[in-house]
Amino acid sequence: MQKYLLTENLTGINTINIEKVVQDWNNKFTILQYHDEYTFVIYGSKKKHTKTDISKQQALEVINELGLLRVRNGFLKNASSYKSKEFIKSEIERLQMLLNEKEAEIQVLSQSVLLYEDSLG
Repeated sequence: MQKYLLTENLTGINTINIEKVVQDWNNKFTILQYHDEYTFVIYGSKKKHTKTDISKQQALEVINELGLLRVRNGFLKNASSYKSKEFIKSEIERLQMLLNEKEAEIQVLSQSVLLYEDSLG
């Protein structure tokens, strides 16, 4: 995270190097929004991540420069994240595969329940 910061405050909003963030952007990067607050996040391995609060202006500059798309949060009404179109497509694919696997498991379980119920008469 350090290489992306122009200013680092212990609390409050920090200033990021937009050019460097845009240049290095990958699927481990995201911008989170909650109401009018924005956070730049870099996800690491095993749930380790670094984050810093940034201004709305800087967030929108990165979002617009990269053409990021808003993904609404399923749990918090006023929360969103911004991801690349490619990342969103890969997540849809991954989640559809998981859903297909789970549907097959549910069919097997349902059939087992029916067989047990049938044995009870």
